[in-house]
Amino acid sequence: LERLIAQIKEKGMVCLDTETTSENPFRAKLVGISFCLEEGKAIYLPLGHEYAGAPAQISIEDALEALKPVFEDGDIKKIGQNIKYDAEVLRFYNISLAGIHFDTMVASYVINPGLRQHNLEALSQQYLNHKMISYSDVVGKGKKAKNFSQVKIEAAAQYSCEDADITFRLMRVL
Repeated sequence: LERLIAQIKEKGMVCLDTETTSENPFRAKLVGISFCLEEGKAIYLPLGHEYAGAPAQISIEDALEALKPVFEDGDIKKIGQNIKYDAEVLRFYNISLAGIHFDTMVASYVINPGLRQHNLEALSQQYLNHKMISYSDVVGKGKKAKNFSQVKIEAAAQYSCEDADITFRLMRVL
């Protein structure tokens, strides 16, 4: 985590994506955060995976205490897909996300307001010709769907890191 924070400060820019327990940012609890600093490379920070055999994870409190200065630094540019959601989730943890630089969902809407969908999967297909891992592939569907906190860290990391990486790539395209 200390190395990641140093890299973010050095780069002066980070693409981030929060993984949570709810689509509602006012009820969501953090499960993990992915970070992308360059195309093709992302890091997943697991914080709240709670399944049988889940490995020990850094506490949310310790992680956010270390990340708070980065998140609140307006000189470090933040990139995201629907980054307002991430900002609302972090606000629950008393973090004011500053330096919001680029939101791929907003950019997509500004460029093409008539587009039927502005979600990450649709944008990835349209602009990058890349089919992403879907959320339902990770958590399941219907009554068998599980909470993201029940997703194994390896699967969560693959899914979340792809989200951050694709968002980073889309920023460059959009």
